[in-house]
This record gives sequence, structure tokens and C-alpha cells, in this order.
Amino acid sequence: MTPAIYSPDEIARRIALFERIRHPHKLLSEIHRALNIVRAEVNQSRADMVEFAKQNPGMTIKPSPLPLICVIGPSGTAKSHVIKTYYEDVCRTENWQVGRRAVFDFELSVDANKRQFHVDALTALKDPDPEKGNESVLRRRFGKLTDKLGTELGLCDEVQHFIASDTGKRTKSVIDAMKKTLNTGICALGLFGTQKAADIFDASEEFGQRAHIRFDLKGGNPDVADDRALFVAFLKTFKTEIEKMGILISTKTLEDAETIGCLFLQASGRLGLCQRIMKAALRVALESGATTLLPVHFAVAIDRGKLLFGIKENHFASHAEAFAD
Repeated sequence: MTPAIYSPDEIARRIALFERIRHPHKLLSEIHRALNIVRAEVNQSRADMVEFAKQNPGMTIKPSPLPLICVIGPSGTAKSHVIKTYYEDVCRTENWQVGRRAVFDFELSVDANKRQFHVDALTALKDPDPEKGNESVLRRRFGKLTDKLGTELGLCDEVQHFIASDTGKRTKSVIDAMKKTLNTGICALGLFGTQKAADIFDASEEFGQRAHIRFDLKGGNPDVADDRALFVAFLKTFKTEIEKMGILISTKTLEDAETIGCLFLQASGRLGLCQRIMKAALRVALESGATTLLPVHFAVAIDRGKLLFGIKENHFASHAEAFAD
């Protein structure tokens, strides 16, 4: 059979369709619900402050610290996916008014310090001068901007980036900025990072005690039935949607026991990493004009992206020769 010839634009279109595929599962729903609870607590705390001010004119009190939620796990466990799907499944349905931004997300810069924490947050909130001023000035602007936008929750990704100093000064500096964000009622925080990010709790026991809830994401264990079942269900969702969307005619290999086993080992049961590997394999298939996804496409994709995926062994290597032929 003569291979199809897909234009670069057509390949990009089909890859974009793949990016829309979602597999809902219990843990994702639990994290989304926890984020909703945190936001509700923020709104209740603010309502209590308004009510106190009405009943006690001229008197001010320090607000109660806003809640903190943490999502920790190794690369490829879909931490960023949690943020993306929260926007899709929750925020999008809320129909925010123009000028309101109840939730925002930002990525912490490498080697971030206290000042950079505020710069990163202000940049995400589209402040016109996110780097203008010292740390105190930036924090005040951060508070005024979140108040204006009605911001309840800031989702901070790549939290492990500030764990970079042997002396621990940088770590303590950023923790102090986060504590002040919570203590002064600016907004609640959701922290997302690798296992290294958990060191913030060792650096500050007090900060760790602020955590409303902590989720520890992990890869799957092949010896655990629930982990295997989740992985199989995950692949089934992608098989169904890839074929339904017309990205490829057939992805039957995603139901094959050997392919499932190799993918599980390749991704260490991590759904986020598995999804990235599938995307790379789809690109290989489309570039070669295939209409059916095959194990050889995984072999080539993994070979190409070993450094990107952090992979040392290609569990599909035995299929690679077929591509060369």
C-alpha cells in the first residue's frame, strides 16, 4: 500500500487534535475539587473580613492566612496537566466577567529569589512593569493587582527551581515571599513541582503546616492491579479518540499486551510521560505517511527523544529495524 503524503500543516493539525484528548480519572478530579475548596475558603475569609469591618468601623484586624495546596511528583506525572485541565473543566465554565481573573498560573524562574517570585507572578498577571521596584514595592503591586482582578488562587509551577542554594538562603527567601502572600490575604497558592520541591517543608516546618492538602503524584507500579488498570484505561481512551478524530485510521497496537507492557516500562507508569511518547510516535507515523500506529513508530520516537524524555533504555528497540527497511 502506498503511504499517504501529509503536508506539514496537516501533520500539525492532527497533532493539535491529539493534544485535545483527555482521560478523566479519580485523582485528577480530587485535585480539582481540592482547588475549588481552597478558592471557597478564600472567598469566605474575605467575606468575614468585610463583615467584621461593617460591625467594627475604624478597627482593623490581621486576616487569617490563606490556604496552601501542593502537588508534588516526578517529571511526567502530569502536574502541568492538572493546571491545564482545571482551566478547561472548571474555570472556563465560570464565565468570568471582563477584568476578573479568579485563577492565574505562573512558572517560577530558575534560581528564583524573593523578588523574582513577585516578578514572575506580576508578569503572569500582565502587569505593565513587572520588574519595576524593590521586593516590597512589587509585593504591594501584587496585592493591589490581585484585589483589582478578584484573584483567589495563584498556581505556581516548577517550584523546585528555587531550591538551588547550598546555604538555603534563597529557599528561605522565596518561602518568606510565599508566606507573606498567604498571610496578607493576597491570594491562596497552589504549588506544583518535582519531588525536590518537597524540600521547602524541610526548610520551614511552619510553612509546611500551612498546607491545606498535599498530593504526591507518582508513576504506576506494574505489581499493583489498580495502576495497571488505570494505564490500560488511559491507553484505551487515546485509542478511541485518535481513531474517532481521524488522526490515524488505526491505533489497535494500543490494545496489544506487548505494546502496553513496553509503554508501561518506558514511562514507568507515568501518564504524562506516556502521553508525550505517544505524541512523538504519532508524529513519526504521520511523517512516514502511515495510517496505522505501530510499535516501530514508538521505537523511532524514543530513539529520537531519549534526551528529551530522560530515557536510557528503548523498550521498543527490537522494532526499530523495521522502520529502516
